[in-house]
Amino acid sequence: MKIVVTTLLFLVPITFSGFAQEETPGFFRIGIKASPDITFRTLYSDNPQVDYVKDMRDDTELPRFGYTTGLSFGFQLGPHIELETGAFYSARGYKMEKLSITTTENPEPVESVQLFYSYQYLDIPLTVNAFFFNGKKLQLVASASFTTNMLLHGQESFRRTTDGNQQTTHLPQQANYKPFAFSAEAGVGICWEMSDRLQLRAMPTFRYGLTKMNDNPITARLWSGGLAVGCYYLF
Repeated sequence: MKIVVTTLLFLVPITFSGFAQEETPGFFRIGIKASPDITFRTLYSDNPQVDYVKDMRDDTELPRFGYTTGLSFGFQLGPHIELETGAFYSARGYKMEKLSITTTENPEPVESVQLFYSYQYLDIPLTVNAFFFNGKKLQLVASASFTTNMLLHGQESFRRTTDGNQQTTHLPQQANYKPFAFSAEAGVGICWEMSDRLQLRAMPTFRYGLTKMNDNPITARLWSGGLAVGCYYLF
């Protein structure tokens, strides 16, 4: 009897230890991530004869709101390094400031016009995350990404407002946008260990286009800044 009891007392801790090891999160993680963004562009001119057009656009065009959302997949390479990729839908663009129209008969603005530039991309990033200052629940995260941007749709729209009534016209596509682009992204944020298997991350980010959108005399590189928030499941 003593032998049986002794054997049980010896096996029970080992058994629970085995279960604990099975419950320990693995090296993989999957998550949902979204970011509200402020998006704009930097214009470039290859022809000095059209520099005045570039300068005029720089004076009259403004940032606009966009967003990025999608699925993320990560793999823990070590205690402080993580490799991450995924598939994300992003909406970006910019706009012309609203121009008011008056007439000699009526000096008060009776009409306004505005031009919008809209671009939708499928983004495939390759990201390296580094974790610092590991606390019991919170960690500091620094992130750097190289992203392939596949253009899904590009559109220029003209909005006309008369007496409070808006009319939007989609302009013919003549900009010859490149189907693929590349961008770089960096950010620093926090990671909160909600449980052994759930993480919540929040990170201000900045993204800048590495390639031009087309080969026109005046072209652009898109950029954006936002707050990326993601929830991850570890397994």
